[in-house]
Amino acid sequence: RFDGRSAGGCVHSNTHVDVVEAGDGWTVDPFAGIVKDGRVYGRGACDMKGGLAASIIAAEAFLEVFPDFPGAIEISGTVDEESGGFGGVAHLARLGYFSKPRVDHVIIPEPLNKDRICLGHRGVWWAEIETKGEIAHGSMPFLGDNAVRHMGAVLRAFEDELFPALDRKMTRMPVVPEGAKRSTMNINSIHGGQTEDFRPGLPSPNVPDSCRMTIDRRFLLEEDLDTVKGEVTGILDRLKRERTKFDYE
Repeated sequence: RFDGRSAGGCVHSNTHVDVVEAGDGWTVDPFAGIVKDGRVYGRGACDMKGGLAASIIAAEAFLEVFPDFPGAIEISGTVDEESGGFGGVAHLARLGYFSKPRVDHVIIPEPLNKDRICLGHRGVWWAEIETKGEIAHGSMPFLGDNAVRHMGAVLRAFEDELFPALDRKMTRMPVVPEGAKRSTMNINSIHGGQTEDFRPGLPSPNVPDSCRMTIDRRFLLEEDLDTVKGEVTGILDRLKRERTKFDYE
């Protein structure tokens, strides 16, 4: 935080220093920060250590030109934005770091388009769905109840009903890129049964008694969170009525 010589408004620049996994296909070490032809190559150089660096440089330049400015400048760099932000930006928000009387304006220098200032963002609902089953030996699946098959029914309902419905929803706002004008949902992960690292070789032959899916639902200004949740829980509740032994949390 940089405090001015007198009272005034506060501008807060919020960034994050964590990154998503590197993935495959790199031609350089993704965590080496290689400088080549005036550019930095590495995981997180754009999203969003570049924004953090720009915030620091902008603050230094501003202080050099306006050393007697009124008010304050703040810069934050949180560490869990890519995994929910609960211990980072959400914690700062609970402490009042992004609201009056402490802060008057917040700038988030996330990468999108260097010539565009965004005034908002789609809403987000992250959730985990767990289907339940009954464990049994894999050679006698009729003695158990397969939670993965139950999750398969959820996936089919999403593909047949929810995804087409989301694709028909479009905001009236001037959103970029074009695809972000629609409601979306991503299936971030899915896992059922024994983990493959439980022991060397393949997982043991069990009927899975649990299967978990995490979803990332991005919704529009015209939608509300209760309706967004209801679209998913409505499908799950219907499957519970229609499908034998189907249960979820």
